[in-house]
Amino acid sequence: AAWVMEGAALLWVGARQGRKLPIAAGLGLQLVAGLLFFDHALLSTSGTVISIDADDWPVLNAYCIGGAMIAIAGFVSAHITTQARSVWPRLFQAATPLLLAWATVWWVGNGLAEIDAWLARADQGAAALAFLAASGLLASGLAGRLNWPVLHWPGLLAIPGMALGLIMVMDANVNPAAGWGGPAWVLAAVSSWWALRRAEGSAALTRWLPHAHTASLWLLWLA
Repeated sequence: AAWVMEGAALLWVGARQGRKLPIAAGLGLQLVAGLLFFDHALLSTSGTVISIDADDWPVLNAYCIGGAMIAIAGFVSAHITTQARSVWPRLFQAATPLLLAWATVWWVGNGLAEIDAWLARADQGAAALAFLAASGLLASGLAGRLNWPVLHWPGLLAIPGMALGLIMVMDANVNPAAGWGGPAWVLAAVSSWWALRRAEGSAALTRWLPHAHTASLWLLWLA
């Protein structure tokens, strides 16, 4: 995970100085380090997503902190390539969406792995929904603050979160509103509405906003 942060720092230095070698090294280091982290920490033979030791704490453990570092480094790198696209136009134009997707997958996967490791099956659906809805709120807020329209894409995480939440509660044979499910669905509804409202006028999402509105309404109705 530390190598990933070093890779992001190399990318930043290369972009500031207009040097392609540290840029390529920074991107390559992040990719290799992320794959090594995944192979070493997240693959277990026990059938679970991650292996938790008896002395570990929820969230405050090596797996979660390391995964969060990889995700944050990916988001920072995506923002760097967006702001410095003129330094290496061809690479940065392709790298920005790939880095954003990489970072989002690590963020979501890391959170869901923690939920799988620490919570009972009956509570996992509500927790996953709340986590994705809160993540969407954070991304939507940062998209406006950083003037970074493409971040509106992960701002819509509440919508796939609704679908995942429904699948998980049906698999666990739990009422969607049971336990923390009710507040989680309220948070998801607010998150999706706010994200869709904030994304209006964004060229990157204009084509998909009507479908996102429809999907969110259907998912809420199904719940």
